[in-house]
Amino acid sequence: MNFRRISAAAAGLMLAGIMVPGTATAASATGSQTEAAACSTWIDYANGRGRAHANCQGQGVDVSVYVKCGNGRSYASSPYWRWEYNKAECPSGIGATGMSYNVR
Repeated sequence: MNFRRISAAAAGLMLAGIMVPGTATAASATGSQTEAAACSTWIDYANGRGRAHANCQGQGVDVSVYVKCGNGRSYASSPYWRWEYNKAECPSGIGATGMSYNVR
């Protein structure tokens, strides 16, 4: 898997309730990143928790998302695979500090 973490400044903006677009890359289940190149990603803080999103609309792929949270743990999207869009959430009251996603 190929991961890219957001900067501390971007995490600070996210914790302030400002969305941070384009903060992750992906590796597909087939090993090619070209299918995931058009997926848009963002991290936000809504409903009292950090969230990570991956939108692969029109790409014809399933997507799974992992969010890294301020408590040092990572959480997977539920359901794990979802068609063209998915999100993962931190526990209530905890912000997101990074994210990654996979496609198949």
